[in-house]
Amino acid sequence: MRIASWLAMLALLPATAGAAPAINLFWNDCGYGGGASNLNDACTMSFGPPHKLVVSIVADDPITGVTAAHGAVDIQFDAAVTPDYWMMQPGGVRAGAVLIDPFIGSANGPYSCDEPWSQVGEQVGAVEYTLGSHPNRVRIYWSVTVPAPVTIGPPEGVDWYLAALNFLRPGTTTATGCTTPACFTFGQVVLARAAGDLTVCTPALAQHVTWQGGGTVNCPPFQHWVECPIATPVQENTWGQIKQLYR
Repeated sequence: MRIASWLAMLALLPATAGAAPAINLFWNDCGYGGGASNLNDACTMSFGPPHKLVVSIVADDPITGVTAAHGAVDIQFDAAVTPDYWMMQPGGVRAGAVLIDPFIGSANGPYSCDEPWSQVGEQVGAVEYTLGSHPNRVRIYWSVTVPAPVTIGPPEGVDWYLAALNFLRPGTTTATGCTTPACFTFGQVVLARAAGDLTVCTPALAQHVTWQGGGTVNCPPFQHWVECPIATPVQENTWGQIKQLYR
């Protein structure tokens, strides 16, 4: 009888909130779906499917009213300078060789994650590839916006796809450095909401991956993000304001 009484009392207690949202970074799929933490490439193919770097978020409780996601991925190479193969900025040897895929459609996957953007049927992705403040680092700013609010999460332990960064094969471009090891770090994502932007920087499984094993780079090699608040003041951040978070 005493056990039954305790069970009855527990049933009356309010449900506790889930864990805070967290982010993942993996190759070719979301983290909980078996994405890879390292990618090795023999660098012998000029054409073929791109390498996909998937950024995702895990939310035990629903995050409502999301109209955009903004983030950045930093790359540090196991070399004194950024190899030509990764010079994808405007005017670089492989300019434009990184694209953003904001849609999880079956033609772009397969991915194991849930995907919030199709709730409104239209997404706009943007990507900006820049050289870093150090000669062997680069930074990729990415953004996805939708015309109407969507909800991210739950259930627990499930990735919600934010975007994939597609690194194209070299084609006819001659560029050395594909075999140079590197570390990719996903510092944080800012989810734009009318009720107040939400900044998430805690890793669920991992927020960094390696390329060609990472070499001697300490991965993650550095923390480039600012102090990570639970929520920022109610405002609609511009692309320039988002980038200032990573200066």
